Amino acid sequence: MGDLYNSSSGLSKSADQFGFGHPFLSFKTVFNNPVVPVELPNLVNTTESERVRYSIKKGDVFVTRTSEDLEGLGMSCAALRDYPNATFNGFTKRLRPKEDNIIDAQFAAYFFRSSLFRTQIAKMAVLSTRVSLNDGILLRIRIPVPPLAEQARIVAILDRFDALVNGLSSGLPAEIAARRRQYEHYRDRLLTFPEAA
Repeated sequence: MGDLYNSSSGLSKSADQFGFGHPFLSFKTVFNNPVVPVELPNLVNTTESERVRYSIKKGDVFVTRTSEDLEGLGMSCAALRDYPNATFNGFTKRLRPKEDNIIDAQFAAYFFRSSLFRTQIAKMAVLSTRVSLNDGILLRIRIPVPPLAEQARIVAILDRFDALVNGLSSGLPAEIAARRRQYEHYRDRLLTFPEAA
């Protein structure tokens, strides 16, 4: 990855600087989202120089650099667009592509959530009270970089699977509720008898 990305750490601020100001990519948002959401829910008070130094641009990948366990380490989130005036948190590393048109941001988002990436993280992580990653580890991780057309083909396939899985998780509860109502209707109809005269 050192051939593809420059790595840098994020913004650290005292607690009283949060809740107002400019958009902020939190550790929780990185942990829970493979792609940076369109709207960042957190705010932080930042200077212009901080917004430049800790900026978020299309193609950036954010990786959690510390956690209490291996499952939380190396969780990632890719930016599919620029985020003017936004900054990112100090518990993540930003990987910014060294060159344009080498690695597709959506392809990177899928790769950085894959078992291939997660296995490499688990093998190289520094274990102490907390597990952590440093630039020396992160930039040694191997990443496949097929031609951009192949990356686009892979992304299209994975997008279809993602839509199917997410469609099932949102549609399945509605389908179950509809079948339950249908069952209750027929149960009540089948168990209703005319009264004997």
